[in-house]
Amino acid sequence: MQGYSVRSTACGLVRGVAHNRVESYLGIPYGASTGGAARWRTATAPEAWTGIRDATAFGAVAPQVDSRLGATGSWPEVLDLMYPRGGSPAEGGHVGEDCLVLNVWAPAERDSEALPVMVWFHGGGYGHGAGSEMLFSGDELARTGRVIVVSINHRLGLMGFLALDHVLGSSFRHSGQAGITDLVLALTWVRENIAGFGGDPERVTIFGQSGGAAKVSAMLAMPSARGLFQRAVMQSGPVGWFATRQESLDRTARVRGLLGLDASEADLLLDLPLRYLLAAQRRAQAAAITWAPHVDGDLVPALPFSAEGIAAMPQVPLLVGSAAHEMSLMLTEQLGYDTLQIADLGPLVATMFPERHDEVIADYRSRFPGENASLVLARIATDATFTRSATLAAAVKSRQPAPVYAYRLDYETDAHGGRLGATHSLDLPLVFGTVARSPFAGSRKERFDVSRRMRDAWLAFAECGAPNHDDIPAWPAYDEAERRVMVIDSQWSVVEGPRLDGFPPVNAPLAWPDQP
Repeated sequence: MQGYSVRSTACGLVRGVAHNRVESYLGIPYGASTGGAARWRTATAPEAWTGIRDATAFGAVAPQVDSRLGATGSWPEVLDLMYPRGGSPAEGGHVGEDCLVLNVWAPAERDSEALPVMVWFHGGGYGHGAGSEMLFSGDELARTGRVIVVSINHRLGLMGFLALDHVLGSSFRHSGQAGITDLVLALTWVRENIAGFGGDPERVTIFGQSGGAAKVSAMLAMPSARGLFQRAVMQSGPVGWFATRQESLDRTARVRGLLGLDASEADLLLDLPLRYLLAAQRRAQAAAITWAPHVDGDLVPALPFSAEGIAAMPQVPLLVGSAAHEMSLMLTEQLGYDTLQIADLGPLVATMFPERHDEVIADYRSRFPGENASLVLARIATDATFTRSATLAAAVKSRQPAPVYAYRLDYETDAHGGRLGATHSLDLPLVFGTVARSPFAGSRKERFDVSRRMRDAWLAFAECGAPNHDDIPAWPAYDEAERRVMVIDSQWSVVEGPRLDGFPPVNAPLAWPDQP
């Protein structure tokens, strides 16, 4: 079937495009505009419309400031590999406060049986990104005929995580959590509407990467999200990216200070032009103010993956993992990363392991003798951060009834002269099957087979709660005693993962020496 296709939602009919065995419905509103008096309030459902609403173009991108733009080092070159349509996650899309939109990709031809649904939370921390990024377009997954894919835009940065209830009153009770209450509203839309697109509302998988994985962990800790999804996937993300209530209040005070507003003038935030608010966000980020929801004892009762925080979702299976060289992506911002030599590693590793940096470097060089210095450094920094986080998530989740499956992505891209390795975000084109469109995925022919196997594992997990399929070794559930982890590479294998108590104490995050 080619041409246009029409589906029904609770608010009215939408018209999408049917092309090459996939129906695409883009920019469907799941919430009302968040501008004006609706700023920082809990979002509400959109108003119904008459006639047929066009859903053939992506909707507004959430207002944001991508702090990576204008970065030093070779990061700008790498961003061009990741976002070939425009060099940033917005990829040329328009920005606006009427941004509570989602996109649906569905197989154009399918049996009468309802398909599982995969709902994607984009990365970019809590400050930037969009559900319309080309790396994770849902059309290739839908083209398999096995799944309905949904991606979401939600409020970010200052617009999504500025706590104002203490200065504007109880109607702004969850203002500092708006970005994650948006996600709950989107999942509610999925539950109420996805059957009209051929999806099964009782087989919903939420999945995300980096900041998107943090959002998945937030949903696992939120009672209001209970029952809105049945499985979860966390790719290369932190398990507890939350502020305290006091940190959230301090952040608000600092932002008001940047705008020259005292507490009595906080209501002016509702009327300020968006450009002023984004200018304040830019200045806030320059002052190292970061964005995140907070544990409030109510909406978020406890930290995800604490004993209390994950108790709400004991029956939800989890797929979790990270890549071997996650940190290489971030390290490209540092001048000199691409040309590092082994002799340069000592001072850098000493910022993390001041008493034993020579021992750490020797250990990694002996275990990975073929790696260049850039990748050795990236692997050391990755194990201290991303690997530790994935291991914590797998260990804590394994203590619950539902299974958890752990992986490590070892497949390396040859893009950027081989200095990225198995880097942060490489899993995106592999899982979504978009490697042919992505310069970031490199040029090695094996990338197509790795992508197909990885895609099929994620689809199997969405279908039945386990990632096993015929073209990979048997993938056992993780437990703390045996710690079995699937290694994803040109050849897949099951290995023993690290112990949760096996990570050496880290003195401080990796710090790069000042440049002359």
